[in-house]
This record gives sequence, C-alpha cells and structure tokens, in this order.
Amino acid sequence: EGVQEQMAHLTVEQICEPPREWLDAALARQIAIHLTVNRFAVEKRRIAIELERSREAINRALRTVDERLAHDAFADRYEAMAERAQAALDGDKGDEE
Repeated sequence: EGVQEQMAHLTVEQICEPPREWLDAALARQIAIHLTVNRFAVEKRRIAIELERSREAINRALRTVDERLAHDAFADRYEAMAERAQAALDGDKGDEE
C-alpha cells in the first residue's frame, strides 16, 4: 500500500505484474519486494515462491533498490513508503483484535 500511494498513477495490478516496457511499474515492484524483505522480514525464498520468480530475480530487485537508496531524494520517498506500509500493516493488526 505504501508503494502504490507514492506511485498513485499505477494500479496494484500494474505493480504486481508490470508491463515489460513500464519501468516505473517495475521499480515499484522492486521497492515493494525490498520493503517486504528488509522492513517486514519475509524470507526471500517465500517471496520468490509467492511471486513465481527466481531468487536471483528477487536479489536483483534488492540490489537495484539498495543502489537507489544512495540518493537522498529516493531514500526520503522510500522512508515515506515504508512508514505508510507499516501503518497499513498496523491498521490491519488492529482490525484483528
């Protein structure tokens, strides 16, 4: 949810299955993968299975985002996405109680 909010011009479906020529959708997916692994501690193996992607594809996504995080403007947006994703997750947990 955090990624889709920051890249509101993309639908969730476009982020999950980005059209080949849509580089912004591919980046959004890479960010979502990065957040899932690094902020929510989901195993790369599990993500690879769920997304039907190789572990190398997952590792490539992680490296891409790591490289982009070296730039302050991107890192700021990434933090905003991470915070929104955490808030959405916390909201879901509150619904279960």
